[in-house]
Amino acid sequence: MGMSWVAVYEIGLGLLGASLVLSLSWWIIMIGQYVYIVKSKRCRRTWQGFTWEVFIGLYGFFKISAASAVTLCLETWYFQILVLLAGLLPNLELALDSLSIW
Repeated sequence: MGMSWVAVYEIGLGLLGASLVLSLSWWIIMIGQYVYIVKSKRCRRTWQGFTWEVFIGLYGFFKISAASAVTLCLETWYFQILVLLAGLLPNLELALDSLSIW
């Protein structure tokens, strides 16, 4: 929290500073977990290093990801078309307000 405040207000980076601090914090967590897995006695028998076996289920993952991306695009386009059509109605403000309720 303190690093974000320093990056945003003291250094003056604004939103860029907040995103950089967030990215840095995730990298610190990732490196910490990696070091824990590699150096810990508890994980010594469970992780044998990097292998090509990690890519076995990748095709199925990409299929599901592509379907999800298409669904999100269709949902966004659907809502944009609704807003466009609502703009053609006689009472424009009421039509757009009713979209925010739905």
